Amino acid sequence: MVSPGIYAAIDLETTGLDADTDEITEVGIVRCTPDEVLDRWRSLVRLRDPEKLSLRVSRITGITPSMLRDAPLFEDVAGKVQDLLSGATPIGHSVRFDLEFLEGYGIRADKPAIDTFPLAQILDPAAPSHRLGDLCARYGIRLEPAHRALEDADGARLLLLALRERFGELPEAVREDLQVIAANTGFTWDAARTLTELYEAHPAIGARVRPGKGRAPEAVEGPARVQVPDGSLAELTGRAFERAAEAGPLDRREEQLSMASAAAEAIEAGEDLIVEAGTGTGKSLAYLVPAAIRALSRGERAVVSTHTRNLQTQLLEKDLPRLRDVLRGLIGDDADALRMTVLKGRGNYLCRRELQRARDRADDPEEAHVVARATVWAAESETGDRAELRLIHSAEQYWERLSAADTTCLSDDCPFVADGSCFLFTARRRAAEAHLVAVNHALLVADADQELPAIPAADVLVVDEAQELEGVATSWLSQSIGEEAVAGLFNAVAGRKGRAERRAAGLAERLP
Repeated sequence: MVSPGIYAAIDLETTGLDADTDEITEVGIVRCTPDEVLDRWRSLVRLRDPEKLSLRVSRITGITPSMLRDAPLFEDVAGKVQDLLSGATPIGHSVRFDLEFLEGYGIRADKPAIDTFPLAQILDPAAPSHRLGDLCARYGIRLEPAHRALEDADGARLLLLALRERFGELPEAVREDLQVIAANTGFTWDAARTLTELYEAHPAIGARVRPGKGRAPEAVEGPARVQVPDGSLAELTGRAFERAAEAGPLDRREEQLSMASAAAEAIEAGEDLIVEAGTGTGKSLAYLVPAAIRALSRGERAVVSTHTRNLQTQLLEKDLPRLRDVLRGLIGDDADALRMTVLKGRGNYLCRRELQRARDRADDPEEAHVVARATVWAAESETGDRAELRLIHSAEQYWERLSAADTTCLSDDCPFVADGSCFLFTARRRAAEAHLVAVNHALLVADADQELPAIPAADVLVVDEAQELEGVATSWLSQSIGEEAVAGLFNAVAGRKGRAERRAAGLAERLP
């Protein structure tokens, strides 16, 4: 746990999410200290309205109407629940949900609760999921059966212990920053109190590492060049596909070979090519293989523009390993020299300097939560790409204050650029050294109109999902104004005119 004392890990199973209309079907409580379990208790609860237990909820929890038929009403076990909670700090995953149901029966906890959900979001911000079952699996906590009250309550207890250990493993500067963020809000949110107790158990005792103290970044090098066999690009492309099909990592597809050959000829001749490829063609490899061979053989670069981030992710995580396998049949282990990266717009990257400023100013609990998450994440992320945080829509306004969208960090005296830790600088550096750079259409269009483009110069441009490019260009390069905006403009003008007339009238009254 976070400090000596008594805790009560609690979980309820219910017929729905509305504490005013839904009913409790099961309650589980684990009363404990930081070191041992004192009591485990569970009880099914008979429903006043059995029709409220839907088939869906029954399937999720495994609780059936027949199991509840002879169970006590909640009023019959309320005293036991209150006794187990008495004098204890409640623990739960989204525990506010459970406490709201209990308050409907007049049961209230004596102490502020510890919610492992927001705590996990802060201390493990890039976890693929923050659901209890997924977090328990991530930390090796057995949770069987899931969605039963006692098991979920014990899962939350063990998760808190795991998160306590994780806090202690964070860099000292990060632990100190979390304490500062918690203090700025006056400890008005649950996670702030817990972070403070964790900090008291694991204080930061070393000197904080300040920006500008690290190793200065080395000069940017271009894409590496490797030796490839003699032959035209179309011949080398065909040979790579043939050998890959023979060796096994790739199935032979005539449509794919035809598209790859056409792409290779167009690239080598410096011509434009439009291809419409049906589902199952394998179009990504069809253009990636000749583009990669060209980039590797010349130490050059190719840019691939997509409409969706999902395709960018697919190119990097799925197609790149397959691409290297195909090239290995042509150039052997030199295929491992191939570098590919994703480059996004400035607003997608965390600005360390803005984060530093936000730590001292965030006094709103919601903003503090986002800043705390970003603080831990910034110490662990290699990219600073906001997609890793999976922020909900309501947190967007806070991300905008933390991103590099409105900064001039690459053109002024930023200490994070100086020591090479700036995420935006690192992303652009990777792009400058990569053979293949994946961007999206929005960045491609916006960058074309910039004096200092973010996308590095390329010898080959592939526009995937090209049917979407016109719409993106229209959206980015045009402006629209509606009736509401026009009305607001006229009201603003009228307001300024009115103020000017009032000031003039006031001046006239003071004149002799």
